[in-house]
Amino acid sequence: MFTSTGDRAGKGRAYNKPLYPCQRPPLAASFTSTFNTITLKDKSDRLQVIVPSNASNLCGANRPLPATPWTIDMCFEHGAVTPASGGAFLGGIHISDGTAFVAYYPGCVASSPGGTLEAFDLWTNSTTYNSQVLRELNSSINLSLLWIRVTHDGGRRKFYRSSNGRDYTLILDTAVAQYITEVKCGIAFYNNSNRGLDMKVVVHRFDISNSILGDAS
Repeated sequence: MFTSTGDRAGKGRAYNKPLYPCQRPPLAASFTSTFNTITLKDKSDRLQVIVPSNASNLCGANRPLPATPWTIDMCFEHGAVTPASGGAFLGGIHISDGTAFVAYYPGCVASSPGGTLEAFDLWTNSTTYNSQVLRELNSSINLSLLWIRVTHDGGRRKFYRSSNGRDYTLILDTAVAQYITEVKCGIAFYNNSNRGLDMKVVVHRFDISNSILGDAS
């Protein structure tokens, strides 16, 4: 790990730069709205997100999406609390049409069998779960530092995961208008810990680029 000082998003605040490529943590004010009582706190070198325990709600924060093509990149650390039996904690990126959500949020589940998993779900709205598209246990997911990416080239939406922020593996490929026609994106979390505990997540990066990004050179 290396650190560096610099101007965080032009705000005149120094920050420590952690593992590449988490260069510029997002500011809470960069999200235009939040939903279901999620709390965003700016720290010197990270954005802290507190997610309340709620088995029924998707929690998160929104930003508008630009015209295609675009790439959304996120790097974050999951909360440290392990769900009790039957519980789950999921976190990642959402896209939304303003009402419904598509959430790509890898996480952990304490069912039988339990472990880390890929999770891709549909929500009718932030308080009404619809259905799952993908749920697969995957022991290679490292929740201590996780990079995920969503791209839209005008023809296809693609969802990726990376273990180092440089080399991305395609997880899901969907048609443009499949599920929803998105106008917003953001961070999304589901905390059904079955222990009544808030989860504390650290977000190191949330960027939207006006191009389709590939693996680092």
